[in-house]
Amino acid sequence: MSVPKTGAETVSQGSKLEQSQPKRSRARFVFVTRHPLATALSTQKMVPSLSLFDLVAHWLAVEEYAATNAPKLAHAKRVALEDFAAAPAATLLDLWAFLGLDATRADADAAAAAVDGDPNAKHRDAYCAAARTDPRKARDHARLAERYGALVREHHDYDLAGWCA
Repeated sequence: MSVPKTGAETVSQGSKLEQSQPKRSRARFVFVTRHPLATALSTQKMVPSLSLFDLVAHWLAVEEYAATNAPKLAHAKRVALEDFAAAPAATLLDLWAFLGLDATRADADAAAAAVDGDPNAKHRDAYCAAARTDPRKARDHARLAERYGALVREHHDYDLAGWCA
């Protein structure tokens, strides 16, 4: 017995349907990343029951998933939030071109005016102030950097240990 598929093709019932993404898909994927501690601290405000260790481990898992799957996509781009904040107009022009959108430098400059130049400052300042004054938090930070620091630095170019430096 056959089950109809798109077009004139048919597939025998019970067989594995191995259809991949069309080679010329118009879909565009933008993966936005952020420093894992800033991401963890921001998330922890919404879900206080999760530890920073759990949240950084989750960040690593998501980053690995994105890195593994991006090559399978016809059009994928990765943008670090910190890079966007440092050069918002240029980043917007690049993203808009990637997405196939028409835009001018004036459009990008106007949008860039609202961008915070250091999106991690509030999380970093509070976290690091606590780590400097509370020995337990300082130990927790050192343990977090020891456990995940090399992996984060090597594969994602973020620094855990030096975040408070």
